[in-house]
Amino acid sequence: MRNFEGINEVVASIKMRLLRGWAIDEVLARTESQLELERNQCRLSEIALKTIQLEHGARGGIYLGIGLALAFVILVLADFIQSFFDTATNTRSILARLESSGSGGH
Repeated sequence: MRNFEGINEVVASIKMRLLRGWAIDEVLARTESQLELERNQCRLSEIALKTIQLEHGARGGIYLGIGLALAFVILVLADFIQSFFDTATNTRSILARLESSGSGGH
């Protein structure tokens, strides 16, 4: 009977050791929670990176639009000034012809 009780105690002790949490279970649980935290942090970093890229792209587009508008204004003003110079030159030559034809006829 004594051997039977000893065997029962050993079996109960073995069952208790097998059924309680193992150290590897704790390590796996910690690793899983750390992995989840890292996954969330990576997701947030990717979202932040995409946001930054979109902001820089939008800013570049705005600068490009402003540059094109400024170039257009400069070209229009240059053409306007050139037309004034052409008008002044033509007016002077027309005036010179009128003066020469008017003085030669009298």
